[in-house]
Amino acid sequence: MTFVNTKDNCYLCWFPGPVIKAEVGQIIQVTFYNNASVPLSIHPHGLLYNKNNEGSFYGTPGGAINGYMYGNLPGLDMCLGDNVSWHVLSVGSSQDLHGIYFSGNTFTSLGSRDDTVVVNPHISQTLLMTPDSTGKLWIFSISLKYAQTMKKQCLQYALNIYQEAKVIYIAAEEIVWDYSPSSDWERELQHLQGQNETNIYLDRVETYLGSKYKKVVYGQYDDITFTNQTVRNDDEMHLDILGPIIFLSPGEKIYVVFKNKASRPYSIHAHGVKTDSPTVAATQPGTCFGRKRSPRAFMQDCEDNDLNSGLVGPLIVCRKDTKENIVHRVLFFMTFDENESWYIEENINTYAQEPNQVVRNDITFKRSNEMHGNVHSLTHWLAPTGGSAQREQIKVCIPINGRMFGNNQGLVFHVGSEVNWYLIGIGDQADLHTAHFHGHSFIFM
Repeated sequence: MTFVNTKDNCYLCWFPGPVIKAEVGQIIQVTFYNNASVPLSIHPHGLLYNKNNEGSFYGTPGGAINGYMYGNLPGLDMCLGDNVSWHVLSVGSSQDLHGIYFSGNTFTSLGSRDDTVVVNPHISQTLLMTPDSTGKLWIFSISLKYAQTMKKQCLQYALNIYQEAKVIYIAAEEIVWDYSPSSDWERELQHLQGQNETNIYLDRVETYLGSKYKKVVYGQYDDITFTNQTVRNDDEMHLDILGPIIFLSPGEKIYVVFKNKASRPYSIHAHGVKTDSPTVAATQPGTCFGRKRSPRAFMQDCEDNDLNSGLVGPLIVCRKDTKENIVHRVLFFMTFDENESWYIEENINTYAQEPNQVVRNDITFKRSNEMHGNVHSLTHWLAPTGGSAQREQIKVCIPINGRMFGNNQGLVFHVGSEVNWYLIGIGDQADLHTAHFHGHSFIFM
């Protein structure tokens, strides 16, 4: 109790403090010595303690992992077959809502296998992992605000078990995207609300750009020539801005041939998969790149500019015995910030009626390019077998699959159909979304 000698060889004992391990029912006595220059105390979360020994909890702001930034956190080496428990927690306010992504490996938590976990302030979780892929593992927050400041490499060793690969051809290509090609639902809403005002998100007036923007998307092609784009069938029309659905079974291998048909370097990277290399290199315009993958969403491996420019798509891993008649539908929730797109200057020059009058840092102008709007609607249709469809609407507050104000398409079902909904949310603390399926219930898995 002299508090003279600091415990040696403890990489993780500085920030946060040392790990205190105990069993259920065990009593711990903590002797706290304040060697700082200001009054401080210590306080446990989730434990029963004597009122006389109550302390206070202090959080430290900043985008870091255990107080380290830019890949400086030591002591995270793992070996093949290790049983690793990750104890993740966050403190702070709404700014400290983090999505933690473990690239190249998966974990189990609460009966689910994932590679990404949402960490809410003042809530801790335990993730169980058995490392099984070679090379370096990146651990970082996929919140766009902290994506460049919370990365950490750790070594691990692995085992590769693959089956015969199937091949898919995907290209990045630039298009003109319309968030709201039809204004019918918007006009109907304004009429019911007795409003007739300018919509800064969709109306092309003065310096506002309107609903159309140049973007870059993932498109599927029939073969290595990248000449004929694969035509989407009725089950795929709902994807809109998303890339093609890649369906896989556990252990199955896929070979993705990627061609960059855009005007700047891009790449493709999948979540929750194992690849032949942990490094994702940018593919230069006009060139191809091939990569082996084995089983979730795929996206540009990236800066936030790439994602806001439009590069994202779904990878779905289904059990081998999944019913063939299941209807699969993907809903992607994200506020596209066109201010952070690679094409913002080109969009200003193309779509602003007065480009020279645009003030880039004007708050209202910047807000008009954050594509979320007011109250929007996802419309789907239900039809009895062989009968006419009946319209239903689901109100939301941001684009779904890149569409606003009831412009989603391809959401047609028959009464009695078994539908699997795959909900994807990407972004920062502003992209915490609640999806309500009006008039219908579902089983969450």
